[in-house]
Amino acid sequence: MTQPRVSQVLKELLADGLVARIPSDSQGGMRWIVSDYSRLFDQWVSEYPGPGGAAPTYWYGLDRVVEQAATVISHLDRERPVKWDGPSPMASGDAAADFIAPYRHSQMAVVYTPWGADLRRAGLTPAPEDSASLKLVVPTDMSVWPHPLDDRSRELAPNAPFALADPLQVAWDLHDTNKLDADQAANAVKRVLAELRSRDEWN
Repeated sequence: MTQPRVSQVLKELLADGLVARIPSDSQGGMRWIVSDYSRLFDQWVSEYPGPGGAAPTYWYGLDRVVEQAATVISHLDRERPVKWDGPSPMASGDAAADFIAPYRHSQMAVVYTPWGADLRRAGLTPAPEDSASLKLVVPTDMSVWPHPLDDRSRELAPNAPFALADPLQVAWDLHDTNKLDADQAANAVKRVLAELRSRDEWN
């Protein structure tokens, strides 16, 4: 984003009461803070247009969703392009939420990857979306990967067997499944992030 566009967005968020400016030092400096995390979270989840990219592919397997994600990510790592130095495949959806804020019986893993693959070689079968257990996405929006300076995945999910998407992306993917309890599952992630933010601000 350009600096003028960032300023424009911040002014809009300020007018909505979602962010605020506060003094940062005794010399008159100012900094931006989030003033209403709950509303900002909800607004982002409802307005984010999605990760883009080619149409996702849908797959079905008999193993638990978390195990399917681990198998697929291992398979993708083995098919990594030569000399690739970008981000690695990672999990989102129920497979990631199981480690951040388990709420429901896992129904759909989402795996983000910079390169596509035929997952039949990983033991899965192509399936229609409504009966799939894993969704494979090659996104154009690279912000689905956590920013290196703000990656809290190991703190949130130290026992996860794979890298996790940004927790906000995990919440969006839970909403995007259109399952009956998707909102509650995403709200469980929201509560964990709000508690983490509160602890950070307290410290």
